[in-house]
Amino acid sequence: MSSDRLALLKAILANSDDDLPRLVFADWLEENGTSDADAARVEFIRLGCKSKAKTRMSHAEGKWLDSNWRRLLGQTLARHHPNSLVEPPVVRRDGRFLRLRFRWYEPGHVRVGEMDFEYVHGFARRVGYQRSRAYDYFWKPAATDEPLAYHRPERLPDTELPASHSDMITYPMSRLVPTTWGEEVYDHTFGYDEEQTPGVSKFKLFHMGNGDLNSYHPLAILDENHLRLPHHRLRAAVATAMTAIAREYVGLAPGS
Repeated sequence: MSSDRLALLKAILANSDDDLPRLVFADWLEENGTSDADAARVEFIRLGCKSKAKTRMSHAEGKWLDSNWRRLLGQTLARHHPNSLVEPPVVRRDGRFLRLRFRWYEPGHVRVGEMDFEYVHGFARRVGYQRSRAYDYFWKPAATDEPLAYHRPERLPDTELPASHSDMITYPMSRLVPTTWGEEVYDHTFGYDEEQTPGVSKFKLFHMGNGDLNSYHPLAILDENHLRLPHHRLRAAVATAMTAIAREYVGLAPGS
């Protein structure tokens, strides 16, 4: 990715509620783009920035996305060799959300992966993964197609606490082990500190994976007011890790 493209994308990230950096990027991309995906992005940004709505997709945007989503997600759709696909992806749009369901062959198995892309003014704001298998297979092409997106798991496995400890913690906890979303996500989730991520709040959460009741781990979490239970905070911590990995992969990590 060129340095000019990266600089313009960083400007959009730094001013996510401002349409001007998006329109500046569209003008630059119209002159310097080299693919149909670039041309599609220009169209979608300009169409989206005509809408004043921040929480819903306009009818014009939805109609465009229904017809052109494949142009935006070329790398994601090219993830599999055609012979490995059981069937074309099942696609459904629900407002600003584009939901994709893939089925493909692996030796001895038919795999299923589901992803959600949430679009706001020309870019995916979030990419959600229903299963770890979908994340493993698709995060790199999804990050390439939608470099500004915040990546997150849509759910995490719950683990019941032993009855003898019910008086200590009275709500369900989530278990995260290196194989849940991959070792890289695990290491990022439990490896942040204030020097690495200034301004990111932290809390201590009992980790069910090691069986040690005295072992607590610091988690980097986003400052989101709706996060109340450890399950949701752990999901936010994993999402923070996924997003950091994706931003590093495409060259948008802080300081890069």
